[in-house]
Amino acid sequence: MINKNLVVDIKTSIKVAMIKLSKSAKKCLMVLNDQKQLIGTLTDGDIRRAFLKGKNYDEKKKNIYKKNPIKLLREKFNIKQAKMMMDKNKISFLPIVNNKNKFLSFITWDQLEKKNKK
Repeated sequence: MINKNLVVDIKTSIKVAMIKLSKSAKKCLMVLNDQKQLIGTLTDGDIRRAFLKGKNYDEKKKNIYKKNPIKLLREKFNIKQAKMMMDKNKISFLPIVNNKNKFLSFITWDQLEKKNKK
C-alpha cells in the first residue's frame, strides 16, 4: 500500500505538495500519472527554487518537478546496486518501480544503512 502523503499527481498545487512534504517527514514526493506510473519527483528544494523564480502557492507544479528521475526496477533490486546509484547521483532516496514504470515504493539511504548492519 502506497502512503498517500508521499505521492502527488501532475494537477496538485504547490501548496498541497508543501503540506504533504511537511506531513511525511520525507524530503521527496513521487509525481504519478493517472496510471500510477512514476513521471517525476518533487523535493522541498524544487519548491524553494520555484518560489525564487516567482511561482505562487496555487500554481500547478508542471515545470517544477524533476522529470525522468533516477529509479530502480523491483526485479533488479539489490542493496549494493541501490547504494551505488544513490552515491553516484548524490541522492538520499530511490523510487522503486515495476517493469511498466508503476510506482511501488522507495528506499532511503537510512534504510539501506540499517539493512547493511543486519
